[in-house]
Amino acid sequence: MTQKRHLRTAGISRRTLGIYRREVSLFFRYLEIEGWHLPKSYSRLDRLLAEYINHLFQEGESLTKGGWVLSGLKRLYPRVRRELAISQQWYNNWCREHTPRRATPITWPLIQAFAGVCLRLKWLRLTTLLLLSFVFFLRTGETLALRSGDVLCSLEDGSIILRLAASKTSPSAQQSLAHFDHRLAALIRWLLSHFGPDEALWPFSGSHFRQCFASLSNFFSLERLQLVPYSIRRGGATYFYSKTDALDTVMIRGRWKDQSTARIYLDDARATLVKMAIPASSKPLVTHFRRLLLLQVCRCAKGQVNLG
Repeated sequence: MTQKRHLRTAGISRRTLGIYRREVSLFFRYLEIEGWHLPKSYSRLDRLLAEYINHLFQEGESLTKGGWVLSGLKRLYPRVRRELAISQQWYNNWCREHTPRRATPITWPLIQAFAGVCLRLKWLRLTTLLLLSFVFFLRTGETLALRSGDVLCSLEDGSIILRLAASKTSPSAQQSLAHFDHRLAALIRWLLSHFGPDEALWPFSGSHFRQCFASLSNFFSLERLQLVPYSIRRGGATYFYSKTDALDTVMIRGRWKDQSTARIYLDDARATLVKMAIPASSKPLVTHFRRLLLLQVCRCAKGQVNLG
């Protein structure tokens, strides 16, 4: 029996309605990750939505995505239509200043150096998430939602299996990704041994994650590169694309559906890396902390797992 149409969705296509519902759900998921309660007033909703739109802007997401969540809330919850003045203003500001600029991709040596600093400070949660996010091209929200039980490492075949309970491209279904590297598998397994069987790897807010990432970038004096957490996903995908030149494989791991979009995304990122230069004053620090991480990798591979 076909379901009858309803007046509340009249004049809107099924595809657009699906997009609105998806984007509004992602907004509420963002509130959950940040540890914010559902708003009980229109003014609080407006402020939180404005913060979310700014989050999308800072993460390098598309302007269209900001418009979808704003329009989606207005369409699905008509009473808020006149109550989103701040959100609308911030979105309008984004429209006026919008230039199509994607997040700067971070390199594998830099991620290793970032992880080395975290290892030295015993920030094992951040060490784990930086490495997994780069290797599996994770979006920031996917990274922050990871639990220790979502990762399975095997020293027999060097596999790292990652379960994504939900993602932007498949919000209602589980997905699994695999990477094979004996030494990295040993390190990740050692890192995970410090957490409970199904413990949240990041029990803090998304804002705190971004602050930690910014602090790492500042520590290496990389402010000019304008790195953001989304730089990890873009850098990981670009690294593996340059290493393998296997677009289909990178698309599967990165969960892109359209080949032409993925190719533009990756080719642009590779071109950016050609022009990107790490300040000379930063290179000794990068080398030192990268070496520290690689030393721990060797220890884990040999079964010598003291942090030191």
